[in-house]
Amino acid sequence: MKPAFWFIPVVLLALGRQFVRRARPFTESELLAWAPDLGVLKTVRTACQTLQRNGLLERAPDALPTGLRKPTNPQTWRLTADGRVACRSAVQEAGRLTRIASLKATKKRQIGSTLYGRLWNLLRNRKQLTAEEAVATLAD
Repeated sequence: MKPAFWFIPVVLLALGRQFVRRARPFTESELLAWAPDLGVLKTVRTACQTLQRNGLLERAPDALPTGLRKPTNPQTWRLTADGRVACRSAVQEAGRLTRIASLKATKKRQIGSTLYGRLWNLLRNRKQLTAEEAVATLAD
């Protein structure tokens, strides 16, 4: 079972990646296409309403009132100023986490065999370790 409001980071990240330069009104179907992890339109609708309650989204001014909307004219949403800041922060945080994971993976590969690396560096310098000493150390 997923925790409550699990969809908020997914939505903020999708909107942040989509609207890097300029924000424009979007529909729930477009948001579902940008963030397929949300699964169904009901989840997207819930996410948009939650973000609206928190002041990150607002109904686009060209949207028709709820009673007049038809399936061919879906509700449109747009980011508020606070929403743009939150989306930008979500994208930056995702990038930071990706870089950290990449650095950790690279560091693990470098440290994988420290004895081998140290012996190679000492042998390469030839000042502190001779080939015979390296073989004796590896043989132990």
